[in-house]
Amino acid sequence: MEEYIVFRMVIALLKDLILNFVIIGVFLFFVSPFVIREQQGPEPSIAQKIYIGALFGVLGVGLLFLSINVNHKRTV
Repeated sequence: MEEYIVFRMVIALLKDLILNFVIIGVFLFFVSPFVIREQQGPEPSIAQKIYIGALFGVLGVGLLFLSINVNHKRTV
């Protein structure tokens, strides 16, 4: 019975880990055109910098809400 509980816990951890990696991957796919650009381009304006910072802030908040649950008492 205990092996079953450990197995379910490992599956839940892997599911949460994969979900977090998918969220980061999709977010970077959509944000990368703003962040990764050629060096010859003009310096981004302050509004663009604030926009990019807000997007990464949304990512951080989203990942905090979807954190990896180890058990009901502790969150990693």
